[in-house]
Amino acid sequence: MIVATEDGRLHELYFTTPQQVHPRSPLFQLPTTGPHIGMAGFYAPAGNGLRHATVGGADSILHEVVWSAQITPTVRNLATQFNLPDVAAIAGFYAQDNQSRDVIVAMQGGSVFDVHYSGAGGSTTDLVTTLSPPLVNVAAFVSTDSWYRHVIVLHSSGQLYDYSYTPQQVFGLTPLVSIANVVDIVGYYSAYDQMRHVILATHDGNIHEVYYGQLGR
Repeated sequence: MIVATEDGRLHELYFTTPQQVHPRSPLFQLPTTGPHIGMAGFYAPAGNGLRHATVGGADSILHEVVWSAQITPTVRNLATQFNLPDVAAIAGFYAQDNQSRDVIVAMQGGSVFDVHYSGAGGSTTDLVTTLSPPLVNVAAFVSTDSWYRHVIVLHSSGQLYDYSYTPQQVFGLTPLVSIANVVDIVGYYSAYDQMRHVILATHDGNIHEVYYGQLGR
């Protein structure tokens, strides 16, 4: 678990059981302080098995920190074209089928971008889709039964959408549910039941789960 604080520091909490939590604080000092766009994180098993945490800084740069138990944390800048006030949220995933590291950037104005790279070179930014504004949150994951990338977008109306695609083809946009007063969302694919899961927390303290199979099949 990675926590970003407004002093520009990243803190890591790691554990095998909830009763034995180990802090690594600070994990890294970012070259920026103040409010952040958000944070995305994932584990990339290919290569050195690095952990990735990407923070949208107050300087409007996506700072990606990479590290492992054996490798000291270092930072690289992924993109500079996003202005902090225009970003709704960010999310990220590792796609094992092409070893791509992806950071999804949802703009309040409705555009959703995929900032990705698969090697040591520079990153590429692609427009994924455009929805009606304003967007307020985003989650993202890969379902390994189909290798679809799922971008879960929350509209300000409370409508939740799944936009699915691969590097070769687009499945498209699917409305999921409408839930009011959502605080945050997260999504994942479970190989155990081959289901896509989206978890939503609302202001009343409730946790909601939306789960579904392979869309359109």
